[in-house]
Amino acid sequence: MKKRQSIINIARKTFIKYGFQRTTIKDITNSIGQSRSTFYYYFNSKEEIFKAVLEVEIEEFKNIILEVVKRQTEPMEKLRTYFQTRIIGLQQMKNIIWMINTESLSNKTSFLGLSKKLKEVEAECLSGILQLGVINGIFQTNDITMEINAISSTIQSLGRSLNQFSNIKTSQEKLDQIQNIIFFGIINQ
Repeated sequence: MKKRQSIINIARKTFIKYGFQRTTIKDITNSIGQSRSTFYYYFNSKEEIFKAVLEVEIEEFKNIILEVVKRQTEPMEKLRTYFQTRIIGLQQMKNIIWMINTESLSNKTSFLGLSKKLKEVEAECLSGILQLGVINGIFQTNDITMEINAISSTIQSLGRSLNQFSNIKTSQEKLDQIQNIIFFGIINQ
Protein backbone atom coordinates (compact mmCIF):
# COMPACT_ATOMS: atom_id res chain seq x y z
CA MET A 1 0.00 0.00 0.00
CA LYS A 2 2.90 2.35 0.77
CA LYS A 3 4.39 1.73 -2.68
CA ARG A 4 1.06 2.45 -4.37
CA GLN A 5 0.71 5.75 -2.48
CA SER A 6 4.28 6.66 -3.40
CA ILE A 7 3.51 6.06 -7.09
CA ILE A 8 0.38 8.23 -6.79
CA ASN A 9 2.35 11.06 -5.18
CA ILE A 10 5.01 11.00 -7.88
CA ALA A 11 2.44 10.66 -10.67
CA ARG A 12 0.61 13.66 -9.23
CA LYS A 13 3.70 15.82 -9.76
CA THR A 14 4.21 14.37 -13.24
CA PHE A 15 0.61 15.12 -14.26
CA ILE A 16 1.02 18.67 -12.92
CA LYS A 17 4.15 19.10 -15.00
CA TYR A 18 2.80 17.74 -18.31
CA GLY A 19 -0.97 17.60 -17.96
CA PHE A 20 -3.07 14.46 -18.40
CA GLN A 21 -2.93 14.25 -22.20
CA ARG A 22 0.83 14.75 -22.54
CA THR A 23 1.86 12.54 -19.62
CA THR A 24 2.86 9.03 -20.63
CA ILE A 25 3.30 5.88 -18.60
CA LYS A 26 6.99 6.17 -19.44
CA ASP A 27 7.08 9.66 -17.87
CA ILE A 28 5.57 8.23 -14.70
CA THR A 29 7.81 5.17 -14.55
CA ASN A 30 10.88 7.33 -15.18
CA SER A 31 9.81 9.63 -12.35
CA ILE A 32 9.31 6.76 -9.91
CA GLY A 33 12.44 4.96 -11.06
CA GLN A 34 10.56 1.71 -11.59
CA SER A 35 9.78 -0.53 -14.52
CA ARG A 36 6.50 -0.56 -16.40
CA SER A 37 5.72 -3.96 -14.91
CA THR A 38 5.90 -2.45 -11.41
CA PHE A 39 3.57 0.33 -12.50
CA TYR A 40 1.12 -2.14 -14.05
CA TYR A 41 1.17 -4.22 -10.87
CA TYR A 42 -0.55 -1.30 -9.11
CA PHE A 43 -2.43 0.40 -11.94
CA ASN A 44 -3.96 -0.80 -15.20
CA SER A 45 -3.68 2.46 -17.12
CA LYS A 46 -2.76 6.12 -17.11
CA GLU A 47 -6.45 6.91 -16.66
CA GLU A 48 -6.63 4.74 -13.55
CA ILE A 49 -3.66 6.42 -11.86
CA PHE A 50 -4.99 9.86 -12.81
CA LYS A 51 -8.28 8.97 -11.13
CA ALA A 52 -6.33 7.92 -8.02
CA VAL A 53 -4.48 11.25 -8.10
CA LEU A 54 -7.78 13.14 -8.43
CA GLU A 55 -9.30 11.22 -5.52
CA VAL A 56 -6.35 12.25 -3.32
CA GLU A 57 -6.67 15.89 -4.39
CA ILE A 58 -10.44 15.96 -3.85
CA GLU A 59 -10.03 14.51 -0.35
CA GLU A 60 -7.30 17.06 0.46
CA PHE A 61 -9.49 19.84 -0.92
CA LYS A 62 -12.45 18.69 1.17
CA ASN A 63 -10.36 18.60 4.33
CA ILE A 64 -8.95 22.09 3.69
CA ILE A 65 -12.42 23.54 3.04
CA LEU A 66 -14.00 21.95 6.11
CA GLU A 67 -11.13 23.00 8.35
CA VAL A 68 -11.11 26.68 7.38
CA VAL A 69 -14.91 27.01 7.41
CA LYS A 70 -15.09 25.35 10.83
CA ARG A 71 -12.80 28.04 12.28
CA GLN A 72 -15.39 30.76 11.57
CA THR A 73 -18.47 31.23 13.76
CA GLU A 74 -20.56 33.73 11.77
CA PRO A 75 -22.39 32.47 8.64
CA MET A 76 -21.22 35.41 6.50
CA GLU A 77 -17.60 34.81 7.47
CA LYS A 78 -18.04 31.09 6.84
CA LEU A 79 -19.35 31.89 3.35
CA ARG A 80 -16.55 34.37 2.62
CA THR A 81 -13.97 31.90 3.87
CA TYR A 82 -15.51 29.11 1.82
CA PHE A 83 -15.55 31.29 -1.27
CA GLN A 84 -11.91 32.31 -0.90
CA THR A 85 -10.63 28.88 0.06
CA ARG A 86 -12.56 27.17 -2.71
CA ILE A 87 -11.22 29.46 -5.42
CA ILE A 88 -7.67 30.00 -4.17
CA GLY A 89 -7.34 26.48 -2.75
CA LEU A 90 -8.48 24.88 -5.96
CA GLN A 91 -5.87 26.85 -7.90
CA GLN A 92 -3.33 24.79 -5.97
CA MET A 93 -4.99 21.48 -6.91
CA LYS A 94 -3.64 21.51 -10.44
CA ASN A 95 -4.93 18.09 -11.46
CA ILE A 96 -8.49 18.91 -10.42
CA ILE A 97 -8.18 22.09 -12.49
CA TRP A 98 -7.03 19.97 -15.46
CA MET A 99 -10.11 17.78 -15.06
CA ILE A 100 -12.52 20.72 -14.71
CA ASN A 101 -11.09 22.81 -17.54
CA THR A 102 -10.44 20.03 -20.03
CA GLU A 103 -13.73 19.23 -21.70
CA SER A 104 -12.53 15.87 -23.01
CA LEU A 105 -11.74 14.84 -19.42
CA SER A 106 -14.70 16.35 -17.61
CA ASN A 107 -17.13 14.64 -20.00
CA LYS A 108 -15.38 11.26 -19.91
CA THR A 109 -17.56 8.65 -18.26
CA SER A 110 -14.71 7.43 -16.07
CA PHE A 111 -14.25 10.92 -14.57
CA LEU A 112 -17.93 11.83 -14.12
CA GLY A 113 -17.99 10.19 -10.70
CA LEU A 114 -15.10 12.37 -9.55
CA SER A 115 -16.74 15.52 -10.91
CA LYS A 116 -19.89 14.52 -9.06
CA LYS A 117 -17.92 13.89 -5.85
CA LEU A 118 -16.35 17.36 -6.07
CA LYS A 119 -19.79 18.92 -6.55
CA GLU A 120 -21.15 16.96 -3.57
CA VAL A 121 -18.32 18.23 -1.35
CA GLU A 122 -19.19 21.78 -2.35
CA ALA A 123 -22.94 21.31 -1.95
CA GLU A 124 -22.60 19.77 1.49
CA CYS A 125 -20.43 22.59 2.78
CA LEU A 126 -22.55 25.36 1.23
CA SER A 127 -25.77 23.79 2.48
CA GLY A 128 -24.53 23.87 6.07
CA ILE A 129 -23.40 27.48 5.77
CA LEU A 130 -26.64 28.66 4.15
CA GLN A 131 -28.86 26.80 6.62
CA LEU A 132 -26.96 28.33 9.53
CA GLY A 133 -27.33 31.78 7.95
CA VAL A 134 -31.08 31.31 7.46
CA ILE A 135 -31.53 30.08 11.05
CA ASN A 136 -29.58 33.11 12.34
CA GLY A 137 -31.64 35.49 10.16
CA ILE A 138 -28.62 36.62 8.16
CA PHE A 139 -29.44 34.99 4.82
CA GLN A 140 -32.78 34.84 3.09
CA THR A 141 -33.60 32.09 0.64
CA ASN A 142 -36.61 30.16 -0.49
CA ASP A 143 -34.62 27.41 -2.15
CA ILE A 144 -31.25 26.43 -0.69
CA THR A 145 -30.58 24.04 -3.57
CA MET A 146 -30.99 26.87 -6.07
CA GLU A 147 -28.70 29.10 -3.98
CA ILE A 148 -26.07 26.35 -3.81
CA ASN A 149 -26.20 25.94 -7.58
CA ALA A 150 -25.97 29.70 -8.13
CA ILE A 151 -23.03 30.07 -5.76
CA SER A 152 -21.26 27.04 -7.23
CA SER A 153 -21.71 28.34 -10.78
CA THR A 154 -20.42 31.76 -9.76
CA ILE A 155 -17.43 30.25 -8.02
CA GLN A 156 -16.57 28.08 -11.04
CA SER A 157 -16.78 31.06 -13.35
CA LEU A 158 -14.68 33.24 -11.05
CA GLY A 159 -12.18 30.43 -10.59
CA ARG A 160 -11.60 30.28 -14.33
CA SER A 161 -11.19 34.06 -14.48
CA LEU A 162 -8.84 34.21 -11.51
CA ASN A 163 -6.72 31.34 -12.83
CA GLN A 164 -5.30 33.82 -15.32
CA PHE A 165 -3.30 35.40 -12.49
CA SER A 166 -0.16 33.42 -11.79
CA ASN A 167 0.17 35.23 -8.47
CA ILE A 168 -2.27 33.96 -5.85
CA LYS A 169 -2.02 37.30 -3.98
CA THR A 170 -3.39 39.09 -7.06
CA SER A 171 -6.18 36.53 -7.27
CA GLN A 172 -6.96 37.11 -3.59
CA GLU A 173 -7.18 40.89 -4.03
CA LYS A 174 -9.50 40.57 -7.03
CA LEU A 175 -11.61 38.00 -5.20
CA ASP A 176 -12.03 40.31 -2.20
CA GLN A 177 -13.39 43.02 -4.50
CA ILE A 178 -15.75 40.62 -6.26
CA GLN A 179 -17.08 39.12 -3.02
CA ASN A 180 -18.28 42.51 -1.81
CA ILE A 181 -20.37 42.79 -4.97
CA ILE A 182 -21.72 39.24 -4.91
CA PHE A 183 -22.61 38.90 -1.24
CA PHE A 184 -24.65 42.06 -1.06
CA GLY A 185 -27.47 40.22 -2.85
CA ILE A 186 -27.89 37.54 -0.17
CA ILE A 187 -27.66 39.69 2.95
CA ASN A 188 -31.02 39.91 4.74
CA GLN A 189 -31.71 43.60 5.23
